Amino acid sequence: AMFTLELSPLAGLHDALWMPLYNALFKSHEALYVRIEALASSSATTRLVKHLPECDKKTHVRVVFISDTHQKMRHIRVPHGEILCVCGDLLLRNGFWYGAKGALSEVDRVLKSLPHKHKIVIAGNHDKLIEDSGPDLARVLLRSCIYLQNSSVTVMGLKFYGCPYSPLSPSRNSAFQYMRKEAADLLARVPRDTDVLLTHSRDKFTAAAARMASPLVHAVGHFHAEHGCGWDNGT
Repeated sequence: AMFTLELSPLAGLHDALWMPLYNALFKSHEALYVRIEALASSSATTRLVKHLPECDKKTHVRVVFISDTHQKMRHIRVPHGEILCVCGDLLLRNGFWYGAKGALSEVDRVLKSLPHKHKIVIAGNHDKLIEDSGPDLARVLLRSCIYLQNSSVTVMGLKFYGCPYSPLSPSRNSAFQYMRKEAADLLARVPRDTDVLLTHSRDKFTAAAARMASPLVHAVGHFHAEHGCGWDNGT
């Protein structure tokens, strides 16, 4: 049996009061735009843009990466693209007020409203509800997207692999955090033909997986103040 418990009024009040103020203060809604056309290059041309340039959809696929939305995805102006990837931390925190299955239902409703043809989602350390539910129930609750949990999917000719792992920490938000050996064994399974690697966090184990698989893109969340991009051996 599956039950649904909606978010409390207090949880919704936080967003109702704070997010309009945040959006009023930060009006740019900019996105980091990167063209991947010269993998041999040691640097990338990046720029912050408000309106992304057009691309030839016959030869290009636009992939949008966001992460750590913490139940505030409905307040974000997500850039358009063919594929949207969410790199974990869909929920705000563990606990009664924010751990209800209704929170995931709300995330699913927001994902469904977005125009991207394909949505690929992984979990993060704040997503204890997903860890406790297991991947099968998570896919039922997040039916508007492709949920990856140490698994892969091929979309529009690109193979995506998603892993929710992050290193052990003293935070009470400790979902999908494993001991070193378990983390190493888990990330050693990343297929070598992966084009896009999605991990919630970044450490020596995810870096080793990226070096082994050598994907076109390794997208990471978790570190709120470290947004940006860089090149590492063609990735």
